Amino acid sequence: MRHYESGHWLTGMFIFLCGWGIILYQIYRFLRYGLWWSLSFLDFVGAVYNKKQSMQDWVASPETWQGLHYVFSVTPLSLVAIVVGYLILLMAHFDP
Repeated sequence: MRHYESGHWLTGMFIFLCGWGIILYQIYRFLRYGLWWSLSFLDFVGAVYNKKQSMQDWVASPETWQGLHYVFSVTPLSLVAIVVGYLILLMAHFDP
């Protein structure tokens, strides 16, 4: 089976393109409205775990793992999506 026929390749490409889509949407909003829409990985974590109260509390005001909270808050979601998508594409390429 060719690497592009696997579901992993499709997943990796989707995540990779979502990362670039986020960047393009941010640029569009900046050019149209003059304001940069910042979207960090912490925003994504908060949105995914919005039903879990302990995670909402940690996202809003961390008492533990403060360094991880800082890293999540300064890391752009687009960068995470591009890197994770690329890594999945690499794994799909070398998958036997």
